[in-house]
Amino acid sequence: MDEAIEMLERTLTLKAGAAFQIELKHL
Repeated sequence: MDEAIEMLERTLTLKAGAAFQIELKHL
């Protein structure tokens, strides 16, 4: 169970990081 949660957190972090970089490019 803990492993699944860690994978979810990593996925969310990666998505947030990618979205953040895209936002910066639009500025």
